[in-house]
Amino acid sequence: MRYVWSFGFCLVLGLAFVIAAVSFGVLAIGQGAEVSAYHHARVCLAGAAANAECLQTVTGSVTGVTEISGKNADYALDVQTDSQNLHITFTSDSPMLGYAVNGDPASVTMWRGNPVSVVTDGRSEATATVPQTAFAKDLGQCAELGGAGIFMVLGAAAIRRNRRVGQQPISRPVVAAALMALGLGAFVVLVGGFALGGKPSRLGPDATATGAALVVVFALAAWLGITVRRRNRRDPVALGARAPVAPIASPRRTPRPAMPLRVRLHPAAVGPVLLRRAAGWIPVLLTVAVLFGVFLTVMDGPPARAYHRAPACAGETDLATCVGDFTATINGVRTDSQSGDNNYADVSYVTGDGGINTWATFDGNGSDLARAADADEDQRTPLTIKVWRGSIVGADLGGTWHWAQNNPPGDAVPSVFLGVSFALLLLWTRLRIHRRSGSLAQADRRWLLVEDVTQPVAAAGATALLAYGFWPGAIVALASLAWLALSVRRSTSARKQALLTSLSS
Repeated sequence: MRYVWSFGFCLVLGLAFVIAAVSFGVLAIGQGAEVSAYHHARVCLAGAAANAECLQTVTGSVTGVTEISGKNADYALDVQTDSQNLHITFTSDSPMLGYAVNGDPASVTMWRGNPVSVVTDGRSEATATVPQTAFAKDLGQCAELGGAGIFMVLGAAAIRRNRRVGQQPISRPVVAAALMALGLGAFVVLVGGFALGGKPSRLGPDATATGAALVVVFALAAWLGITVRRRNRRDPVALGARAPVAPIASPRRTPRPAMPLRVRLHPAAVGPVLLRRAAGWIPVLLTVAVLFGVFLTVMDGPPARAYHRAPACAGETDLATCVGDFTATINGVRTDSQSGDNNYADVSYVTGDGGINTWATFDGNGSDLARAADADEDQRTPLTIKVWRGSIVGADLGGTWHWAQNNPPGDAVPSVFLGVSFALLLLWTRLRIHRRSGSLAQADRRWLLVEDVTQPVAAAGATALLAYGFWPGAIVALASLAWLALSVRRSTSARKQALLTSLSS
């Protein structure tokens, strides 16, 4: 029953991902056609409809600015025109958002009823609804879902193949090479989708890198399949191994007497069944937790390393690379009172010469933060701010130091989550491997002890590399997971072989 659940879950989830990837692929193709139409669009004549195919400009004023960095980044500008209130989103932060304040005049370029660019305070920025951005976003999601879906479908195929007890099927070299190419190709496409990140500027480099990696993967798979096939043709042992093997009859099970439904549904009978099924899902959940921890740590590790290694600022120059403290005053306060979200406040700081004039988002009670910021603004209180990469990562507010949202870089939660998940997965899996090692030879037992030491060391090394911001730690983590999976498969095969030997004797 556990086999049926595992196989069905992987197959259904994989097919769902593949179908979703096809849907996003169709959308990306449509957006690709829209890119050409947008580049050939002309300026609208007077009296054109709001959703016309041409470019028309509407004017208004800024009513709100959103600058939230980190994993859940949100960059938006609210502009009130004569006819509507536009909520315009962007793919990244920009000087236009950093300098925009409520009341500034804004000019919005519309195409087919959607804002495609904004100009305010003399600065211009393309929006997230421009066709190039939508094309990159749909293409990235297609690659991510497609790669994950192929992985799940291949996993379902592997589960079904490993279900064959009493047979030792030998995969043909061509089939093995094709499966390897599919698996590695899915991984390359998945990484390419994450690297694209929905940003049009990365389309060219990402397509080049992903295409080159796919060519290398398919070439290696083809070379490996051809080499193994030629070697098997020349090897007489392999020729004999390819002969059909008669399946060993499994022992007949004595049919259990039928139990009344009331007995089968009793808690004393249901409990052990649920525990066995839950135990089968524990390694799967821990593996997913490790992969999720690797992803989070890859996202948080490099910024933390760059923050701690950044040079100190020498004045208000080269703010994009240095980190430093400056003295500033508050010149703007915002809270999201319309949506009822009172868990943060946006505060704008400006230095004396205006070289730094940007917003920072602080988590907490929005009303209290806004009152403290208003008091500091009214009194023109000089406050200390910490700036890194042109953004405020921390500042004084109401006589207390506050770190900005998703700051400071170097949050230890992702690396701790990864370390704990890896440790639990190794402990659970290694204990189950030792439970199955009763009939192993002495040399195999020594190899088990070697794995007991080296696999935790590899996992700890991968976690340390990722925590310190070195992305190759992700490769070490994936290699450790693959090694652990091979150990589990080897112990399962040894147990099946021992069972078949005992049955044949």
